Amino acid sequence: MKNIAQNIFKTALLALLFATTACQDVIEIDLDEAATQYVITGNIHNQLGPYTVKITQSVAFDEPNVYPEISNATVIINDGQTVDSLREIAPGLYQTTKIVQGVPGRTYQLDVYIGGKRFTAVSTMPPAVEMDQISAQTSTFAGNTSQQIVPKFADPLGLGNYYQFIQYVNNERWPNIFVLDDRNNDGGTFTRPLFAPNSDREIKKGDTVSVDMRCIDRITYKYLYTLDASSGEGPNGTTPSNPDNNFGGAALGYFSAHTLSQKTIVVP
Repeated sequence: MKNIAQNIFKTALLALLFATTACQDVIEIDLDEAATQYVITGNIHNQLGPYTVKITQSVAFDEPNVYPEISNATVIINDGQTVDSLREIAPGLYQTTKIVQGVPGRTYQLDVYIGGKRFTAVSTMPPAVEMDQISAQTSTFAGNTSQQIVPKFADPLGLGNYYQFIQYVNNERWPNIFVLDDRNNDGGTFTRPLFAPNSDREIKKGDTVSVDMRCIDRITYKYLYTLDASSGEGPNGTTPSNPDNNFGGAALGYFSAHTLSQKTIVVP
């Protein structure tokens, strides 16, 4: 169990998903000996597609960090109205052909068939919440002064809202995982900095920073929260554990149907 958990960081963060236009996710990880597993990552959101699903395979700890792409899989997304058989546009990368834009409130099922095995994940797209703005603030931590980005948005009344933030600095996606829920501020205004305490990256004056805010479902939130905690990079560090995902543990990675709100600033 411990080996599998540690193995997740050479695998699960290896291929965060490719979404469309503005979202391409990559997960980077370190791990110990464990049986190789398929890594399936895919996203659908409420902006125009097409959408992609990436399929790779983990490797043993003592092998180079080259993750084999899995070709010739059968990949199907079903939203209850449209059944979309994805086409392979590059090794291990599959793209929708029929589903053109995700719809909040709709449930999406992903089925992947590889060598006679079936992997299934289900995700329901939450209602959309828009960011009002993002701003930069100067913070001091452990004697070091740095710039941090602060998204501002209003959480709707009713518990059970989950959010993920993806930060790009000068068009480079930061690998940090930023997630939160509304347990302690239901219906309130959120102004929480995107804080990466162990990052060797720095935001400077004049940098162009973009933030994607995703409204995600509970299982995606739990997966990312656990992955962040196990990595030791975020504020919620814990002993490494095997994150639950919506593939039921049959594969690494996750499938997320989420809404997307985006803002960009130049740090003053």
